[in-house]
Amino acid sequence: MEHRPLDERRWWDERAQTLPRPELRLLQEERLRVAVRRAFEGAPFWRSRLEAAGVGPDDVKTLDDLARMPLTRKDDLRRREAGTETRPPARPTCAFIKDH
Repeated sequence: MEHRPLDERRWWDERAQTLPRPELRLLQEERLRVAVRRAFEGAPFWRSRLEAAGVGPDDVKTLDDLARMPLTRKDDLRRREAGTETRPPARPTCAFIKDH
């Protein structure tokens, strides 16, 4: 392995960042499927958001499926913090946020 300063290794993943476009898309889709499944199975807040949009973990297979994902706005998170929605974990595993 090439020796690099610690900071550079932390932020630079040469393999992932130099993949050919088709391989990069496959990697992104795999990571998306894992993130959606983890959110659906482990976080009541995100599960309820996905279910309300009619999306389950088996429905998300490609990046094109992102269009089916529910948007999460700051007001949604504020309502959750106020206790009017179920709470996600302290570190959300999957978030699609649009601030408007």
